[in-house]
Amino acid sequence: MRYFAANAAPAASGTCPPTIPYPPKKSYFVGCSGGGRDAMMAAQRMPRAFDGIVAGAPALAWLDLMTAGALTHRDFAGPSPALPVAKLPAVQAAALAACGQGRAYVADPPACRFDPAVLACGDADTANCLTPRQVDLVRQVYKGLPDPATGRLLPGLLPGAEADPGNWDFWLLRAPVNP
Repeated sequence: MRYFAANAAPAASGTCPPTIPYPPKKSYFVGCSGGGRDAMMAAQRMPRAFDGIVAGAPALAWLDLMTAGALTHRDFAGPSPALPVAKLPAVQAAALAACGQGRAYVADPPACRFDPAVLACGDADTANCLTPRQVDLVRQVYKGLPDPATGRLLPGLLPGAEADPGNWDFWLLRAPVNP
């Protein structure tokens, strides 16, 4: 990290003249997931090295995240998916209807109190409803799982992006639509 701030960042600013007729005025660090974790380290270790730091979805508790993902995936695994990818758009639409306030995203996911039971199937199991087992699984994904060794609650996922490519389809169902 220190090497990057001292050497790579200034060198990278030298790539701008061919495309922009003036030198950069500001220097920003932007990272997401593992890069978000790097951004958090940059903010803590070198707060003056950049004019701004954006830490998107920083994967800080990596072991907890991977353990929770493995345990959740275990519950979703099987010869036929416990929650078909085709049902994810209905789950996302219902979550956004409950918590999106008319937007295409949930601005305050921790405040969202969406209950997937609103999608419970009546007489027929369709792509727009959830079976009782599927309702329980979706609730479990939001809530998180207890660590088998400590009982401590591992992180769950937040509502509002269930059907986005590379989200639940990839991380939980291992059936990427468009990774």
